[in-house]
Amino acid sequence: MSKLLNSIVREDEEVRQIIRANPVKYWLSIIFSLIFIIGPFFFLYPLMQFRFWGLAAFSAALLFGVVLSIRTWFLWYRNMLIITDQRLVDVDQKKIFHRVVSEVYYSNIQDVSFAIKGILPTLFRFGTLVVQTAANNETIEFDGIRRPEKLQAVIVKLQGEFIKKQSSGKISQSEQVFMEGRKVLEDLEKVWGKKKLKEIVKEIVKE
Repeated sequence: MSKLLNSIVREDEEVRQIIRANPVKYWLSIIFSLIFIIGPFFFLYPLMQFRFWGLAAFSAALLFGVVLSIRTWFLWYRNMLIITDQRLVDVDQKKIFHRVVSEVYYSNIQDVSFAIKGILPTLFRFGTLVVQTAANNETIEFDGIRRPEKLQAVIVKLQGEFIKKQSSGKISQSEQVFMEGRKVLEDLEKVWGKKKLKEIVKEIVKE
């Protein structure tokens, strides 16, 4: 398990699936990468006529293509939906140094839906999974998922298993304490608002 997963997944939960977007989602970046990596070789002879400046242009185009391809791969690899036996964790790597992590427990999922819109998504059968939470009607969206209807069925099934396990009292004490604490925070957030709650937590930590 990678360092990123180790920092997100807790010891008392089991990872069921790790979902990444269909690479077709990044088709524009992939095409530009190939153009800048392969294209300069077609103009190698004319560029060499300019000697230093031609070599500089060739190297710059090639380097740009390599950097762009590495960036595209990095964003694809780091953007993931982690499905455990207790919750969903959406890791949204927006930029190389900008990551947003959202989570929702199965007990807080209100609805799971998906949408397939556009020519490429329809042809390659990928779409957007939308998870609506019970807390403030917030949603978690993960786009570019292959066959989102299958993933929807998996999540609904895991949610049913989790709720059944919760109602039968088979959840560990640490899991129960964590979920109850989270529920209290969500209730306080509804009353005071997210900004006010953060200020109160900061004051408590200072003390």
